[in-house]
Formats: sequence, structure tokens, C-alpha cells
Amino acid sequence: MNPDLPVATHPHLATGKGESQFGVLPEAVPRLMGLAQALGLRFLGLHLHLGSKLERVEDFLEGYQVLEGLYRAVGPVEVLDLGGGFGLGLPLSPLREPMEALARLYGAKVYLEPGRYLVAEAGVLVARIWGIKETRRRYLFLDAGMTSLLRPRPLRGPPPGGGQRRCGPRGRGAGWGCR
Repeated sequence: MNPDLPVATHPHLATGKGESQFGVLPEAVPRLMGLAQALGLRFLGLHLHLGSKLERVEDFLEGYQVLEGLYRAVGPVEVLDLGGGFGLGLPLSPLREPMEALARLYGAKVYLEPGRYLVAEAGVLVARIWGIKETRRRYLFLDAGMTSLLRPRPLRGPPPGGGQRRCGPRGRGAGWGCR
């Protein structure tokens, strides 16, 4: 379910807005739930889709309010997937009670997708230098890059985990590792 909410993140990651291709709007859920059941499908639950790299507790609480308001039209479900999108700086403890309250309301198990929150700082990229270019700076050409350290190009921020794209005192990264 796409709650049609503005969230504080990069525009390409704000996928819980009404114009996003992801999810269905809250007003469509009861009809689609009925259609699924009429076709003999078992409707298990709802998945809240807000976006990625969210660091404001308020963004999640607003999404939970949309789910709360939808309960009368949907009724109990087995599963509430409250998504992921947890930015690395998001404090999770303020979300516990609101999540538990939604689970009680719907009589549901809560599923989460912590993804990046768990693994962003769990590794390093190791690459070989295959060439050097000298200008007013020294650039090191690497045998690794976007296919090894995947991230959307338009974000133009630091690598995941808050790291730096550096090659130590020998120079700056270039080549496949260049944005």
C-alpha cells in the first residue's frame, strides 16, 4: 500500500508518494482485497511502502496512521509488512509501540525488511589499481565500481555506510569506480 505521503529523503527514493509506480493507494485497497478474494485468492495482509533511507520517525508514524485509518475497511489480516527504508540514523525504539499497536489492531504478525540498516557497514570493497592518471591530482583506475558497489548514480552522495571514495594517500578513485 502506497500511503501517498511526502517523506524526507532523496526524491528518487520517496516511493510512498501518490504518483509513484509502487503500491496501490489506500482507497483502492478494499476493492482490490475484495477482488482477490472473489478470484479465490487468500488475502494475507498489507505492506506499507514509504521509501528508502528514511531517518525521521515521523515519516513512519504518518504511514502507520494511514494503516490505522484503513482498518475499518479492511478488517483483520494475518500479516502487516511495515516495510523497510530504515535509514542508518533512524532511531528504532520510538517505532516499537506504534508497531505493536498496529499488530494488535489488525490481529497480525509484523514483518520488517531492515536490509541496509543491518548490513550497510558490514564490508569493504577491495580493488586492484590497473592504471594511474596524473593531472593536478593523481587518479587511480580501479578494477571495481558500480557493479561491485551498487548504488543509484543520481544520488551523488558518499558510498553506503557513510564511507569515502578514496584510495588512501596514493590518489583518488577513477575509472569504473568513478561516478
